Amino acid sequence: KMNELKVLLKEIFPTDCWVEGNKISQEGKIFSVKKSSQNEMVAGVKIDDCSFKKRIIGKVCEGLFIVRKNNQKALVVLLELKGGHTQHALKQIENTAQYLKGQVCHHKQKIDFSHLLPVLGLIVTEGRFSLNQLERKRLRKNLNLAIEKLKLKEAKGISVSRLYDIWNKKAKGATP
Repeated sequence: KMNELKVLLKEIFPTDCWVEGNKISQEGKIFSVKKSSQNEMVAGVKIDDCSFKKRIIGKVCEGLFIVRKNNQKALVVLLELKGGHTQHALKQIENTAQYLKGQVCHHKQKIDFSHLLPVLGLIVTEGRFSLNQLERKRLRKNLNLAIEKLKLKEAKGISVSRLYDIWNKKAKGATP
């Protein structure tokens, strides 16, 4: 399934978007994913600095990672790295998720996309960020998107298992 996912992503994202390794950085802020076993897979795309950005109306998030462990569904992690200004972070993640949802529909004949979802939106910041339950439910219903804030120190070397744990907590409707 991960190979199919990489094929899809290569169709959606030009080669200038692909991340070498498992790290995305922006203005000194770093997000990196750590694999802890051979059964875990990670693929990254830097969206904000690539030619792909021109295809989306509105602001986009910094990047995304596709992670997968064992035989579980792949998890799409949309990433926004912020200093203290978090007010636009949610819209950037939502714009990107909406665009990707459209791409999934467009390519549906070529590949089974059931493994593309769920989507976890991470806002990495030391600033404040809050989201009410109504908004969380809307995002989950419309885009299968769960949102979480991470501090900068938590974002360096986060494990694939931890990303799944965050998704599972948010998917069950737990409040932050």
